[in-house]
Amino acid sequence: MSDKKFNRVAVALQLSGAKVALDECIQKVNSGDFDDEAPLVMAVDFEQVLYHLCLAWHFKNMTDEERAGLSQEEFKRLSNTVPNFGFELKLMPGIDPEAPANAH
Repeated sequence: MSDKKFNRVAVALQLSGAKVALDECIQKVNSGDFDDEAPLVMAVDFEQVLYHLCLAWHFKNMTDEERAGLSQEEFKRLSNTVPNFGFELKLMPGIDPEAPANAH
């Protein structure tokens, strides 16, 4: 077990951002905004939800000082790196070069 404490504030902030982004997606689905250009618009909006979820996970044991010290490149990498939770979640082939070609 890590001696680092759970950074409740950082995780709550990112989960709140994910909730706002998700609420906006729900509103767009209900209003028909995704109907015409669904794939691209949905991908951008869904990315915002996932971005915040990834950061919530990666920031869970980071101190505020560690987070403040992240370079823009490190921050971008963490926001775009989906954690491997060890469950049945799999990366889609063709989207992520790390995903195995035979993943379903």
